[in-house]
Amino acid sequence: MRRAFAATLAAVACCAAPAQADVGDDCEPLGAQVQSTVCHGADVLSRDAAALTADHGPAVAAYARSWTHRALAFQQSLGDSVPLRDAPWVGTHNSFNSIAEMGPALSVMDSNQQLSLVHQLRVDTRSLELDLHWFPSARGGGMTPVVCHAQEGAGCSVEKPLADTLPPIARWLREHPRQVLLLYLENQLRGEEGSTAAAKVIESQLGSLLYRPSGRRGECVDLPLDRTRADILAAGRQVAIVSNCGAGAAWRSVSFGWSTHRETRPQDFSCHADFDQAAYDATIVRYFEDDTFLTSAASNTPAAERDDGIDAATTRAMTRCGVDLLGFDHLAAGGDRHDALVWSWAEGEDVGASCAAQRPADGRWTAGTCRQKRRFVCRSADGSFTVPRRPRRGDDPPAGCGAPRTGYENERARTAADGHAVWIALPY
Repeated sequence: MRRAFAATLAAVACCAAPAQADVGDDCEPLGAQVQSTVCHGADVLSRDAAALTADHGPAVAAYARSWTHRALAFQQSLGDSVPLRDAPWVGTHNSFNSIAEMGPALSVMDSNQQLSLVHQLRVDTRSLELDLHWFPSARGGGMTPVVCHAQEGAGCSVEKPLADTLPPIARWLREHPRQVLLLYLENQLRGEEGSTAAAKVIESQLGSLLYRPSGRRGECVDLPLDRTRADILAAGRQVAIVSNCGAGAAWRSVSFGWSTHRETRPQDFSCHADFDQAAYDATIVRYFEDDTFLTSAASNTPAAERDDGIDAATTRAMTRCGVDLLGFDHLAAGGDRHDALVWSWAEGEDVGASCAAQRPADGRWTAGTCRQKRRFVCRSADGSFTVPRRPRRGDDPPAGCGAPRTGYENERARTAADGHAVWIALPY
């Protein structure tokens, strides 16, 4: 099966567009149906053919040395104290669905990603999505939980069992003990037998890392949105699993319920087009894109709609609007979407500077001379932002003065500053 699939994609590679071409855009004048079916299909096949021989290691290593990575790591740390209802997460959609992760299996003929799961973690992804199916597997020794892009198992073939997928994630987390992962498991395990088997695998691979539901045995407990990533770390844990309630007490002992979130795909995105401020304040808001041929082709029928994707401009808008979880397709090792996730330091500024001033034009921070006096913008305990009148040195913030911790909070701070350059009360 693997050899035949590889041969098919190799044949496509010789006659499809180059991997970086966008045939779907080039043939837009031919009409939406041709563009979304034939032309986008050529893009997908070309991309997946190129993935058979791609080596993302050097690009991932280069990203780890980049200024953008340092800035996003800084922001991740700032967000650790934010309640989970508002905490920001960089995520991927169908995170497992790539040739790099699964090898040349049937379901990855129409991939959502190019990077392996560990490479995604290395480029600052902190929310992964795995689809679980109860499926016969030679590698798993019979019926076993497998990770596969399918519906009720239809389309699975030789994909990895869950038992082979989790260990690299667990190793990465143990190597990075200050990082927290939000693991979204789509449960298509066909009842209690499959759910219990999956829970057993999770216990064996992630047990000591799990932040667990605390309800009565067998009770479905939603993710506690008043807790923070810092609370999870303080408990000595690193992974919060969210899913549907599944079946059986074993599953509900490892996974939180997921009714505490709202989600949609981006279509003509604007800040409150899909969810009002009350939803942003009370739930986790997730946007995800789906750049697969299946969705594109199905858009010619009522079965599906194409979305606008999450490009750099949309990433920037979502980050500042308060979208909590962005689910990217084909997230690369760096690039303009990673750059757009940075809302704090201005590009190239010293992320470890002792004093930072927020510039009024775009809210980005610049390193300043600490002895200079100007007013601070301060986040209060109730979450509001004020600008105390007294100018102070940059290393002498008022008592109780907090810094913005998310892109949304930074925009509110900029509004409070009312066109003035102000000091930020850096947490260190």
